[in-house]
Parts: sequence; C-alpha cells; structure tokens
Amino acid sequence: MRWLPIGMNPPQAVEPPRSRGQMAGRGLWKHLAAVGRLGLNLLYPPSCLACHGAASAPDTLCTACWRQVRFIERPYASFRFVGR
Repeated sequence: MRWLPIGMNPPQAVEPPRSRGQMAGRGLWKHLAAVGRLGLNLLYPPSCLACHGAASAPDTLCTACWRQVRFIERPYASFRFVGR
C-alpha cells in the first residue's frame, strides 16, 4: 500500500486519446440526429401544451396561451412559518 499526504487523491486512470475516426463518427451521429429531429418535426409539428395549436418548439406554449399565463406575484409568501 502506498501512503499519500492528506488531501491528495490516488492517480486516476487516464482515457487514451481518441482517434480522428472515432471523433468523426461522433460528429456524424450528431448530424444524423439533427436530421432525424427535423424529419419528425415535419411529420409531427410542435404543438402547444395547453390548446394543441401550432407552437414554435416542442413542449412549449403558443403565443396566445403564453399571454394568458398568470405568474405568481407578491404577496406569495408574506408570512413566516413558526418551527415546531
């Protein structure tokens, strides 16, 4: 067993550098995923979560529904809870 000074961690295994082929393959998958998302958006366009109308991005609200959103305003917690 090797002793290390306090606060020092043992050396970690270092991952070998990736080859250019592996890195190019990773970039290719990112591009293919983006093309796939584009194709899905053409087949199933993004819709509003509230009214199911057209939206600019998936899982968002359309502009009409966004205008109707009421955000929490003061006094949202104007009192304090007393501990047990």
